[in-house]
Amino acid sequence: MYIHLIFLEAANWMIPVQDIIINLIASLIWLLLGVLAVYLKNRLFKRMMYKRTRLKLHTKNDGYIIHSYYGNSGKVDKEAKTGMMGYPFEYISYATVITHLKSITKNVEVKVEPGPLLVSQIKDKTLDSNIIIFGGPLHNLITGYLLGMSKENHTIPFYFAPYKNKGEEGYDKASLYMDGVDEPICIPKQSDDGTYYKEDYGVIINIANPFNKKKRLISMIGCHSIGVYAAALYFTEFDKELAKHTKGKDNYIAIVKCLGDLDNIKGDPEYFDSYELDDIDPNKLTDKYLKDIELKE
Repeated sequence: MYIHLIFLEAANWMIPVQDIIINLIASLIWLLLGVLAVYLKNRLFKRMMYKRTRLKLHTKNDGYIIHSYYGNSGKVDKEAKTGMMGYPFEYISYATVITHLKSITKNVEVKVEPGPLLVSQIKDKTLDSNIIIFGGPLHNLITGYLLGMSKENHTIPFYFAPYKNKGEEGYDKASLYMDGVDEPICIPKQSDDGTYYKEDYGVIINIANPFNKKKRLISMIGCHSIGVYAAALYFTEFDKELAKHTKGKDNYIAIVKCLGDLDNIKGDPEYFDSYELDDIDPNKLTDKYLKDIELKE
């Protein structure tokens, strides 16, 4: 009788142990399923964000051409105290975007093509594909040809122009203006000693390619060089916010604000504003703008 009670008591103790093991196994399964769900969600989310940015590059037979800036072959601004200022920001920007796009999909052909050095070379470039361009019209002739972005010649209702006269307090040589508005909508600010921009703005333009409406033209420009990098960072690292702010806009210009120090961006770029754009009128792409550039070369 005593032995029987011992076995019975031991059997009663086995029940909670079995329950614990079963619960542990169930928890492990739920954990694995949770990890799988997060992985699939992130993968699906990336694809959704990729589509929301309206690149429309989803087949092996399609692709995009990235035109880098033209100009001083990697030289930096002579007045800058560090090698990070000036043109290298364009290099960093398109490297950032390429890495991001390749992480989203492997089924897209990537071609990086240097921007033209001469106006006569523009017509030799492939301009009827999905195009991503970096830098403003002074750094990238293709930007100048397709978008203009100067007060005298622009194919969208936005352009860069000086704010105030040189030497006046608050002067800036490349503030962002909008047609019909006298004051600039964005005014960068220099440091007290004038060696760098402590506040700059980046511009993301996503619009139908005027040579082929089935393709996209995406441009990342800054009021100054650090703004180009801010635009590239926002386009890649904050694509969810970009999609939210430009929801319902087939063509858009999005403006982001960034803070800077002597050699880099401080913190993350922040959304500033966005506007819907009409398609670019191909008839506005006249040789007049090219002749204007030719005079400067």
